[in-house]
Amino acid sequence: MAYYGLSKPMIAKYDVVTGKYSNGFQCGHAVGTNVDPQYNEAELHGDDQMQESAKEFKYADVTLETTHMPIQAAEVMFGHKVDKEINKVTFNVNDNANYVGYGFFVREKVDGVVKYVAAILPKTLFAEAGENYSTKGSNLEFKTASVSGRSLALENGVWKVNPTFDDEAGAVEFIKEYLNITDSPADESNPGSGETGKNS
Repeated sequence: MAYYGLSKPMIAKYDVVTGKYSNGFQCGHAVGTNVDPQYNEAELHGDDQMQESAKEFKYADVTLETTHMPIQAAEVMFGHKVDKEINKVTFNVNDNANYVGYGFFVREKVDGVVKYVAAILPKTLFAEAGENYSTKGSNLEFKTASVSGRSLALENGVWKVNPTFDDEAGAVEFIKEYLNITDSPADESNPGSGETGKNS
């Protein structure tokens, strides 16, 4: 199998009490992402041989690079105050980042057949990156937005969900349904999926 392409990075706020998602949005257009799981490992040796071994998931280091970071990200991901009428973000020292669900999909080619693999990291905490600006020189240079964070396992042990679909529409629909993302602004009256629903 071979994976290629990356599309539709989606984010939704995760409520750690109810296990529900809200205020979902597409986080720009995907440039790159990396998911690197970390494990606790232990080995027991006896008689000059390894007798027992154990490996336990700790968390996954996650990076997301996107064409731009929508204004919703400031509120949903990082807990800042947003005035959408004038597109103003206010940063306060008491602001705290929120846990979010993070979803995207990639293409997979097996024996010449293309499939669409969705990925959901149901409980992720991103940290804001520094800002880097430069004057326009003789050549144009685009700046992209990049954030990093950690994905944790839910109480039921799930830390990633990876369904495969025959078409792109199926992958996108799954991500939106899981993260309770609608085409209209987030509707918290429709709680969507949560730990007791999709996260199993």
